Amino acid sequence: MSTINEFLKETISLTKELIKIDTTNPPGNELPAAEFLASWMEKHGYEVHIQKIEKNRGNVVGIIKGTGEKPALILNGHLDVVPAGRLEEWSYDPFGAEVVENKIYGRGSTDMKGAVAAMAVAGYMIAKENVKLKGDLIVSAVAGEEVNSIGAKYFAETDWFRKSMGIVIGEPTAMDLVVAHKGALWVKIKTYGKAAHGSLPHLGVNAILHMVEVIRKLTEYKFKYEPVELLTPPTMNIGTIRGGIKTNVVPDYCEITVDMRTLPTQKHEEIIEDLNNILKELQEKIPNFKAELEVVNNRKPLLTDPKSPLVLEAKKAYKEVFGVEPEPKGVTYYTDASEFLLHPGCPPIIIIGPGRIELAHKPNEYIEIDLLAKSLKYYYTLSKIALT
Repeated sequence: MSTINEFLKETISLTKELIKIDTTNPPGNELPAAEFLASWMEKHGYEVHIQKIEKNRGNVVGIIKGTGEKPALILNGHLDVVPAGRLEEWSYDPFGAEVVENKIYGRGSTDMKGAVAAMAVAGYMIAKENVKLKGDLIVSAVAGEEVNSIGAKYFAETDWFRKSMGIVIGEPTAMDLVVAHKGALWVKIKTYGKAAHGSLPHLGVNAILHMVEVIRKLTEYKFKYEPVELLTPPTMNIGTIRGGIKTNVVPDYCEITVDMRTLPTQKHEEIIEDLNNILKELQEKIPNFKAELEVVNNRKPLLTDPKSPLVLEAKKAYKEVFGVEPEPKGVTYYTDASEFLLHPGCPPIIIIGPGRIELAHKPNEYIEIDLLAKSLKYYYTLSKIALT
């Protein structure tokens, strides 16, 4: 019988190998990582399927077969990573996967190749120990989460997704049990004016000054919502502004992008309608005012019933592994759950992973081996509880 330390060594090794495969998104290039993981899975007891999406993009789906007496459980993660940024800000090679002081450094270590590796090895533990499963254990590693969730969308069109009992997403939570996250609504607002010489501003229409009026209205906007216990109130952030071409030219164009984080008690359609109404009001009050609104990102919030069977089993596994009763939590960021929720037959979703969100997307990203070990035990235990 193999020991947990042997499986942990395998998890560390697999994490390192996945980090070394550059899956920076854009462009993604996840297919080599999917093919590597598929090869590993084939050697470790899985039935394996590769879903090719487009050139050099793809998912991998590994299955530890059960008897079919229960629906499947899905352990899910993404293979893509954000750009490394300025290399001089890194103390270690972003794709070197160096181990220093019980930490594995590298882009995607915490978000979220460590979790993907732990999920895959948890399935291997199930297979190696000949655990008799009544339902399939499915490990899906998908493309594109960091940009448009193209891999999640592709996976959600399958019977594996539709017929499962639940999905466990291994995004960074430092092994907190998360059942809720905010949605995201990003819009671009454009104002149009008329160019003129800077010394004759009365001959032009200043798009930047019109945008000032838009921003003033946005800062006065009050969200309509019912509070959600696990989530903080909705927020709005004006993230970028761009306009004008030269100091001595009246600007004929200006644009801003706005990031709104929303609650399950809100409807994005109603917010969009409110913002369009603001622009219409300004058009009626300000001569030559012209503006457009464009939705650039629309992600649903997540709220899983804390009394659902998946959450109850997740809590039972947590108590067994960590010896404490978990308090389900909510987070401000969104995940591939936002895409999954758009598809018919979406099962309950929880989020729990070994990474730390405060390390994601930053230089010197790392995953702690201690948390990696905890996640391995947890995914293994939850799979046994849910599927036997």
